[in-house]
Amino acid sequence: MRQSLIVLLLLLPRVVAADHKQVELVTGEFAPFTGTTLPGGGLVTRIIREAFAYENIEISIQFKPWKRGYHETSNGLYTGTFPYSKNLERQQLFLYSDPILSGKTLFYTRKNNPVEYQVIDDLKGSRLCMPLGFNLFAPLKQAITDDMLTLVRASDLEGCFRMIASSRADLTLVREEIANDIIKRVSRSQNIFRAMQQPFSTVSEHLIIPRQIKHAHELIRQFNSGLRKLRTSGQIRQLYRKTAFD
Repeated sequence: MRQSLIVLLLLLPRVVAADHKQVELVTGEFAPFTGTTLPGGGLVTRIIREAFAYENIEISIQFKPWKRGYHETSNGLYTGTFPYSKNLERQQLFLYSDPILSGKTLFYTRKNNPVEYQVIDDLKGSRLCMPLGFNLFAPLKQAITDDMLTLVRASDLEGCFRMIASSRADLTLVREEIANDIIKRVSRSQNIFRAMQQPFSTVSEHLIIPRQIKHAHELIRQFNSGLRKLRTSGQIRQLYRKTAFD
């Protein structure tokens, strides 16, 4: 009886640990941050893996269309998803990690478009392309509601740039690092796009975990701990420098 109890006590921590260390994440194509053809799955994917590794947590990562991955995570089919910026709707449903990377978002348009952004009113009458599942910031939502902007959708950011190139849309909003990668593929030898000089916002990218997931708070705590260790060690800077943003 005593031996059986000892065996049970030895096994119990492993059972509990396995319950919340089976971490299955999902992401989408968002080069150079995430992508199936990128080394290590992209910069943010590599950071996610290394941060969890610091806490001895093994993870699996699937790549799916953004909207599908988001909804499947919301429904508990995945432990979490990344990288996502903050908005009020998501914050009600998900716990957010500490910022993984931060940067500025810019409006991109055709070179021959004379419009320049300083305030939202400057964009009046424009067709704004945003991919399905991407964050539509509150000022843009309001501008669309007020019929100041017309929202058009594409399946991904590359689709938005192609719509701008073919004059089916006027502009899109994206981080500079992301845009540079897409413009290379869409423009090829001739660059037909330009960024508007005034940034729209400063955003940060996060790992998000549904609030209803068991051990969600503990997983976020562990990830944040690993992320701090990764940043303190200088590995994030090294990974960033190895990523070709230009």
